[in-house]
Amino acid sequence: MAAPETSTAELQRLLEVQKAARRTKGPPSIRERERRLDVMIQLLLANQERLVACVTGDFGVRPAEVTKFADILMALEAFKTARHHVRGWCKAERRRVDFPFNTVGASNCVEYQPKGVVGIIAPWNYPIMLLLTPMASALAAGDSILLKPSELAPRTAELMAQLINEAFAESVARVVLGGPAVSSALASLDLDHLVFTGSTRVGKLVAQACAANLVPCTLELGGKCPVIIGTRARMRACAKRIAHGKILNSGQTCLAPDYVFVEEGRLDEFVQAFEAVIAEMFPVGVMNSGDYASVISPHHGDRLRALVAEARRSGCRIVECRGGDAAEARGDAARRVAPTLICGASDDLRVSAEELFGPLLVVRPYVKLGDAVQYIKARPKPLAFYYLGPDRREERRALDLISSGGATVNDTIMHVGQEDLPFGGVGASGSGRTRGRDGFRELSNCRGVHRQVGLWAQRVLDGLYPPYDRAANVVGVYLWLKMRALRTSRCGVM
Repeated sequence: MAAPETSTAELQRLLEVQKAARRTKGPPSIRERERRLDVMIQLLLANQERLVACVTGDFGVRPAEVTKFADILMALEAFKTARHHVRGWCKAERRRVDFPFNTVGASNCVEYQPKGVVGIIAPWNYPIMLLLTPMASALAAGDSILLKPSELAPRTAELMAQLINEAFAESVARVVLGGPAVSSALASLDLDHLVFTGSTRVGKLVAQACAANLVPCTLELGGKCPVIIGTRARMRACAKRIAHGKILNSGQTCLAPDYVFVEEGRLDEFVQAFEAVIAEMFPVGVMNSGDYASVISPHHGDRLRALVAEARRSGCRIVECRGGDAAEARGDAARRVAPTLICGASDDLRVSAEELFGPLLVVRPYVKLGDAVQYIKARPKPLAFYYLGPDRREERRALDLISSGGATVNDTIMHVGQEDLPFGGVGASGSGRTRGRDGFRELSNCRGVHRQVGLWAQRVLDGLYPPYDRAANVVGVYLWLKMRALRTSRCGVM
């Protein structure tokens, strides 16, 4: 029996409970933050098998190794990193003091305060990791949290609600359940910050809802992630790394490669190498393998098959890579889609315009590397960009010219697993950063504090106040010195 949906009134009540607790108790101590992070670490370690079983049940077929690595382990690393570094992250940072205050012993620093109550809305594709990694940042920052997992992974959502709601008081963290209406209601609350991971279309609605209450939001929205295979690249190695990024979770990854640029004369070489790599990875055939995940629902499978059918009708070359055995899928065939290469797709096709979010890959030729770069630059900024090849000058040129949320060189996706790197989008692929120190700062109020040393400095500081006698006033002397320096400086405006 499905868990009941959280009502709008209950959401508002939970928000008031968490805000009231913050008003009466103040921010949690660093020791309390460490304890909360420890609770989550132990919770994940003690419930690995239950979590794997729930995710597998939601997907139908999904390798346990993918859930353990891409969901549970990455969430664990986020909590362990925050636990190890939270004391250092919370320390005030000294900053430079400007004239004339530096002459009287004043000091500047940045302090990191909890923002307050943070909402987290997570998608279904990595239902543990994408829900919990922002939670690690929020706990380290000292925030209270309202978490909304995806209704499309109901078993996982209910288990997460059971575990977290039993582990924490409702004034600290609460998992709420339900469909799009609950997500919309959560985004409409007067939160102190919202973290949303999902599609660009829904991200726009979330941003509009947050704007009504001036709630700052972190948006991780995906998009079409491009790959460039550089000149003189080893095609087999490139094909293997691109294939891994494409077939991981059957392409249901916001960072999965969406289209790949290959030198015009080597396109067939890439197609053959990609087919060979898939056959090597799945000797019993993709459609029969337990190492290859199902798509999340028959509806999603139908959407992917419709994209391929449209491309085939338009005259594209379609290469379906079924691995070592071309047999039909056993079990739920509606949720099994083989890795498929689409060559010659025009820009007006849906495979060229939509985020694929499945095991489809568009292959495009380029004559000059600059042609590929210009094509990517002319489109919305992606969440990730990938360059594979030995030429460091090509690599540097591509990285400099292409704006993306993150990038991996000579592989795909792997930057997301680096806890000391910020993660997030840019432009249409999102805003804000999560993970590690950057996630802690995102969910903290970075407050600048200026401190005067005492009243003995008041005679000097009196020179900042009217009347403004240029011969004796500190402001007049400062302006005269500053303008004189600008006139003689090479970078000045005079």
